[in-house]
Amino acid sequence: MPDSFGIEAQGLRAFARDLRRADKELAKSLRQELKRVGQIVADDARAIISADSTRIPQSIKVRVNAKGVSIVAGNARAPHAAVMEGGPTNKPSFRHPVFGDMSVWVAQDTHPFMVPALKGNEAKVIDAAEHALDEWQREAKFQ
Repeated sequence: MPDSFGIEAQGLRAFARDLRRADKELAKSLRQELKRVGQIVADDARAIISADSTRIPQSIKVRVNAKGVSIVAGNARAPHAAVMEGGPTNKPSFRHPVFGDMSVWVAQDTHPFMVPALKGNEAKVIDAAEHALDEWQREAKFQ
């Protein structure tokens, strides 16, 4: 199973152009449907990380724009979301100082939540997104 999937840039630009041309209410409906699709992954990610953090689940958000659907985690209350996921290096642990004693450092295991949520729901997300786009295309009368 690939670590990522997506739409080629040229196809995405064409999609964004068509979306701008479409009826505003129809475009709004598509964005809402795509947000629901992203919510599948976000809800699963929240469930996965909730055993390890009380702040990260609350920081997980779904965003939809012309570039696609993004599920993001982390904010001022949960800056540790990226390192808990494994960060850009995807390491199995990270080091940090002990609270109250900056001279003592410990290793802590990461607890990935976004990648497992996406991989576990990949087929469902692709099917739901394709359905939403097909419905939008039918309603917009695109060929």
